[in-house]
Amino acid sequence: MRFRNSAAGVQFVDVRAQLLPADRLLNDALDRYTLMRDTYLQRRRNLVFDGNPPDDE
Repeated sequence: MRFRNSAAGVQFVDVRAQLLPADRLLNDALDRYTLMRDTYLQRRRNLVFDGNPPDDE
C-alpha cells in the first residue's frame, strides 16, 4: 500500500516536471486565452483528420 502511494506521488511529480516548459510558454504569452484556443483547435483538427489534415487554402 505504501509503495503504491509513493509511486503515485512520484509519478505526479514527474508529470508536473514534464509540463513545466508548457507552463513557461503560457506565462510568456501575450494572450493566454488565444494561445490555449488555437492550441486546442490545432490539436482537435489533427485528431479529426488522423494526423494528416488537408492544407489550408
